Amino acid sequence: MPTSRKLVYAALIIILLAFLPLLVQKGVANAYHFKSLYYLKLWERNSKADEEQYFQAKVAATHAYSLDSANPHYLLTLAKVLEWGGYAKFEAINMGFLTYLYETAINQRPLWPNAYADYGAMIAFNDGELDKAWTLLLQGRDKGPYTPEVIRQILAVGFAFWGELTIEQKQQVIDIASIAVESKWDVKLTLQSLAKQYDRTQILCTFYKYSDNNLSESAAHWIIQSLCHQNYK
Repeated sequence: MPTSRKLVYAALIIILLAFLPLLVQKGVANAYHFKSLYYLKLWERNSKADEEQYFQAKVAATHAYSLDSANPHYLLTLAKVLEWGGYAKFEAINMGFLTYLYETAINQRPLWPNAYADYGAMIAFNDGELDKAWTLLLQGRDKGPYTPEVIRQILAVGFAFWGELTIEQKQQVIDIASIAVESKWDVKLTLQSLAKQYDRTQILCTFYKYSDNNLSESAAHWIIQSLCHQNYK
């Protein structure tokens, strides 16, 4: 083998060895991140957090954050895990730290719709500042109206604070619901679950029953047979 080729291979090996610790750290952080993300998805489906799972998720999310505190995904996941712990009364919520996590994630990725939507939901449910929360939710919508997390958070806040919304805001919630009924199955189920959780199914079904909607045949069928089957009898 020519000497020059040996030198190139040796240089490549040295470079790989130099970056190996960083690659291992990134891989470990990602593993912790996906563990905590798994629990978040589980709690969202069940609308309830388990205490043992919460502390496992918190440890995993904290490890991921400590290994790579500039990663917006890790920031957002840690924030959401801590919120679930607060909602379930497992621990008190540190609002200052949560605000830091959300705002840092947004600064890292200013075009990422999830961060705005999640931050808006946090402010609505923890601070009750609906005007500020709604501004953030609409920023999320404008950057990603078909993003499942954006849809989920606007519906959750909209249904929870329905009586406090303006007419325009209520229409914005209905518009997002109409996107949900045209979306994939898990987004439809999110709409159905949240409407039931906040007792807004009747409102939605009355709207769909008596308004002139330009929905697809499959969406209209799902509304009649699943979302509003009791209302259409």
